[in-house]
Amino acid sequence: DAHIGSESIPVYHGIVLILNLSLPAFFHNLPKLRKHIGRERPKLPTNTPARTFLRLNFENGFRYSSLQFFNIQRQAMALVLFDLDNTLLAGDSDYLWGQFLGEKGLVDPAFYSAENERFYQEYKDGELDIFEFLKFSLKPLAEHSMNELQNLHQQFMEEKIHPIVSEDALLLVDKHRKRGDDLAIITATNSFVTAPIARQFGIRNLIATEPEIRNNRYTGRVSDTPCFREGKVKRLNDWLKSRDLNLGDSWFYSDSHNDLALLEQVTHPIPVDPDVTLAAVAREKGWPILYLHHAPPPA
Repeated sequence: DAHIGSESIPVYHGIVLILNLSLPAFFHNLPKLRKHIGRERPKLPTNTPARTFLRLNFENGFRYSSLQFFNIQRQAMALVLFDLDNTLLAGDSDYLWGQFLGEKGLVDPAFYSAENERFYQEYKDGELDIFEFLKFSLKPLAEHSMNELQNLHQQFMEEKIHPIVSEDALLLVDKHRKRGDDLAIITATNSFVTAPIARQFGIRNLIATEPEIRNNRYTGRVSDTPCFREGKVKRLNDWLKSRDLNLGDSWFYSDSHNDLALLEQVTHPIPVDPDVTLAAVAREKGWPILYLHHAPPPA
């Protein structure tokens, strides 16, 4: 903690959270704060901005600020979990894969687009039947060989994914990596779609919904528990147990109320560009809100 007079400010590497401190008091004490945290700016990748939007939660209401990332050092390694769609990515890879298939004429464009929209709305409304959706979304994988799918995915990355990888998201991951944290992406989207995206972010650990493979082909069925809602918590617990890890010092970044079960398990829940339901929960619980892809709503 950085202590300023009688005030205490929790300071985390890459993110500054200010609690119980009025905005005028913060700026009045900013010179003292800088003595604690230093003014050296971190070395950033080429063309990566040094600022990101950060929503600051105060007990007496919300304030918004745009703050530089400070070069704070931290002694212990934390486990940092990232949701993928609409969190690290400024879009939904599962939805975009469906769009891509229709554009390439690999599925009936009108039918697939309508169903894709329906499932996406049900997901946002918290009403998605994950098994019905997986039956729909995994079927095209079973209709092509692994080589064909690999070639299609390379096109998909170029056309749909690269444009929605933001510099601020890369910076956020890089800040956690540089302080030695253990990083993982945990997502409901299947591993065929998401594994190359995780590699682009340089994150080796991926916990995703697993499509079944037999005789080097996808079957169109799901293997193991889908990594969705409570299933995401189960899959994470299995992963932690297999690596003798725990959530003692853990972060989870997510945009969706569908991830509330996991957000409530970690020590540092960080909603990112949250949906309306998650934003309301964050206000109630005093969770900080990070905006990576959109400007925050008016105060």
